[in-house]
Amino acid sequence: MTLDELTAAYHGAAMRLLPVGLAWPKEGDDGAIQQFWRGIVREFARFHLRVLDLIRESDPSAASELLTDWERFVGLPDPCMPQSPTIEERRQAVVARLTAQNGQTPAFFEGLAAALGYSATVAERRPFTCGVSECGGTHEIAAEAIRFNWFLHVAGPRVVHFHCGEGECGVTALTDYRQAEDLNCLVQRLKPAHTDADLIYEG
Repeated sequence: MTLDELTAAYHGAAMRLLPVGLAWPKEGDDGAIQQFWRGIVREFARFHLRVLDLIRESDPSAASELLTDWERFVGLPDPCMPQSPTIEERRQAVVARLTAQNGQTPAFFEGLAAALGYSATVAERRPFTCGVSECGGTHEIAAEAIRFNWFLHVAGPRVVHFHCGEGECGVTALTDYRQAEDLNCLVQRLKPAHTDADLIYEG
């Protein structure tokens, strides 16, 4: 709803609340009373719209005006973020930081990738162990130390699209492809200290 439409709605409500009588003419749009109350209720309408803006800004996935405040609240920007992130990437980073429940399981790292806009799966390595492993299984004939190596398979780059009202003409690309440098940075920071993690791109 626009400011003019909301002003008209408030004005109609104000006119219906006025006393009845010849001193309070409610007909027409040009009378002194109508113009007076139109000026008063326009501020109510403006305040109403700003309240709706605040409700929208309370959701970090849709914030614009308060995005910087959200970033300060969660400790961003982060060195792992791209140098010139788009608004959408900044929102994703805030949401990822707010919803993160740190862990060291495959599901945690797959969820971390999903929060940043990537589709990824973890593949752990297991050495072949006599008396335990089966021939033809998924175990590898390699040194025992490979159990401390694991891979994060990333299904292609993240695609970032231009959004009207958010992107800047002449600066923001219509479509941008981002490799998972931010994801790799976070994985290296959060992985178990005794392991080695590598990202493998697919697609």
